[in-house]
Amino acid sequence: ICADPELMGEDTSAAAATGAASKFLLSVLPDGRLPRIAPNREGGMLFFWSEVPRLVATIEGWRLHYVVNAGTPQAENHDDAVFAADASPSELVHLVAAR
Repeated sequence: ICADPELMGEDTSAAAATGAASKFLLSVLPDGRLPRIAPNREGGMLFFWSEVPRLVATIEGWRLHYVVNAGTPQAENHDDAVFAADASPSELVHLVAAR
């Protein structure tokens, strides 16, 4: 997320929600299981775990989408899920912990 979303023409409320959701997701991950992180083109954040099976997650606001076995014929898409600061995305956290 850029330092000043208004200068980049982004909706500051969406950028703030994405930042808060991303920070929360990182806080509930198991120790030592942090992903690579990068902004995506749509204003969200991309999280990538390269271990097998590869796991890719995108957060936009408080919406989460992730793919297990990303980039393979066995890819499993998990459509948008809404989570909140008082309820972690438990299925994703479980997948990360199992690595």
